[in-house]
Amino acid sequence: MFNFMSNKVISNKMAQAAVVIAGATAISLVGSQAAQAGQLYQGWNYSIDAFGDASGGSTFDIKGLAIKETSSDIFVSISGNLPLLGVANSNSTDHNIGWGDLFFDFGGGTFNQANGSLFAVNFAAGTDSNVPQLGLYGGVTAKGVGPQNNGYSTLANYYGAGWERANTFGTDFATKESMYGYYAGNTTGANTVIKNVIDSGNLLGDISFLDAQAAAAEGLNFANFSATGQTQITFKFDRALLPSEAYIASLFVECANDGVAISGELAQSVPEPGAIAALSIFGLLAARLRRRSEGQPS
Repeated sequence: MFNFMSNKVISNKMAQAAVVIAGATAISLVGSQAAQAGQLYQGWNYSIDAFGDASGGSTFDIKGLAIKETSSDIFVSISGNLPLLGVANSNSTDHNIGWGDLFFDFGGGTFNQANGSLFAVNFAAGTDSNVPQLGLYGGVTAKGVGPQNNGYSTLANYYGAGWERANTFGTDFATKESMYGYYAGNTTGANTVIKNVIDSGNLLGDISFLDAQAAAAEGLNFANFSATGQTQITFKFDRALLPSEAYIASLFVECANDGVAISGELAQSVPEPGAIAALSIFGLLAARLRRRSEGQPS
């Protein structure tokens, strides 16, 4: 009897260990899927920009970019120091330096290759964007307005002026080579003209702004990354207007004195069916072993 009971205890412990390992594996699978989407926190995907990398002063310093998807909306939030309507500057052609447009690239290649099939959001009035109103646009071509805003024409110019940092364009594009590669497919800086506003496009839909309280209610929290700027711009638009694919989103100020980019994928942020099944099996096995160890029928 002693041997039988000992073997049974050992068998149960081995089975429990196997269940724990299986459960940990399933949880690990879910965690790895989430990690691939970027710095996820409370449903938002964040790219945190290097601090103090803004040429021209802290006014142009971008702190971070965050994107959240729900079944009905895409939420976007930008943390930085530049006011929504920009700042006066006598060296700018229109005497104002503001925000560029936010580009969404679903092409899977370089930004230059996607130019003409981009999506983009014009979210600030009175900028150099060449579209008539705020909103989300499709079939977008982009152009650069850095020089006319007393700024940079290329990424190579920006980096060459001494602004290279770790995460200069956010945590998803942490190095100079990664930004060169995304823009033009090389590591030398050739053909890296900064295209930061919409040149042409077709209006797809409107955007709606959220105040700080409404954004916080959606789970937004740049403070978690110590990336709270003097300005927080948050807006949303219809989820149905963008495809369910991997994307890179990028944003520069008009003078191209700073920018940020983020990678992600638009598809509902739920575990894959296989991972859900694994977690369900883990739960059932754990419950059965619990009942068995308590002497109850399994």
